[in-house]
Amino acid sequence: MTDPTTRPPIPTPRLELVAHVHVDLGPIESVGPRPDGERRFVAIVGGPIRGERLRAPIDHGRAAWPPLHPDGSITVDTRYSATTDDGAKILIATRGIRRGDPAVMRRLAAGEEVDPREYYFRVAARFEATGAYAWLTERLFVASAMRSAAAVEYDLYAVT
Repeated sequence: MTDPTTRPPIPTPRLELVAHVHVDLGPIESVGPRPDGERRFVAIVGGPIRGERLRAPIDHGRAAWPPLHPDGSITVDTRYSATTDDGAKILIATRGIRRGDPAVMRRLAAGEEVDPREYYFRVAARFEATGAYAWLTERLFVASAMRSAAAVEYDLYAVT
């Protein structure tokens, strides 16, 4: 174990806003009950990624497979891609948690608009990209998200 009084300080991470992501979703389809809840499928049908260094429409035809747990919480698991304005293909994977008071979660499940401060919805994002966008593969990203009736939106931050 290193003595903290003699070693250099460990840098404190900071968050740097990279982009606002708006993911348009298709209807939710139930795949059926599983031991940990109901497995669901949600088509990702598009939406924009807008940031200073990252601008891209999300490609149609990707998906999310979120299990709905008995307490109403969701484990986020998505795989999708985007094609930047200059033609680069970026692969995106997110994992996260959406949970809150059972009454709030029922309202979300019913498609109601719910203030995102009423529930906890956070994701970690990983990217695969090359060329001018290789920097995406060299960072960790986190996001604070919200769910509406037909979309998920999140502010994406690089952990510096």
